[in-house]
Amino acid sequence: MTETSLSTAATLGLFAAWAVHDLEEVATVARWSRNRVPVLRERHPRVPERIWRSLGGVDGREFATAVGAMAVVVAAAAADGHRTGGRSAFYQHSLNGFGLHGLVHLAQAAATRGYTPGVVTSPLLVVPFTLWAR
Repeated sequence: MTETSLSTAATLGLFAAWAVHDLEEVATVARWSRNRVPVLRERHPRVPERIWRSLGGVDGREFATAVGAMAVVVAAAAADGHRTGGRSAFYQHSLNGFGLHGLVHLAQAAATRGYTPGVVTSPLLVVPFTLWAR
């Protein structure tokens, strides 16, 4: 691969990797919220009620709208990264945030001792892509 094609894969690939990851989240978050939050609420009674209310009954449409808004931000970061050969601060910070986001998913799954939306693509795509693109 040439340096230009590597730069393109690393910068525009951010948006592609993000899209695959967020498709997993969109596809699973509403059902996970309905099924797992009651179990977790019982297992962790000291967690404040406002936290459970915010997690329980996640509306799939609302979540998809938030993902759509985030798509604009990630697309802008990827485009800025492409324009600057990966040197823009906006792209670099977005890439770092994406990788950290993947690590948070792994921590959430460990804390809940089970699947959480986004945890499948985090170790398979998010974290490896971030390390490679860095």
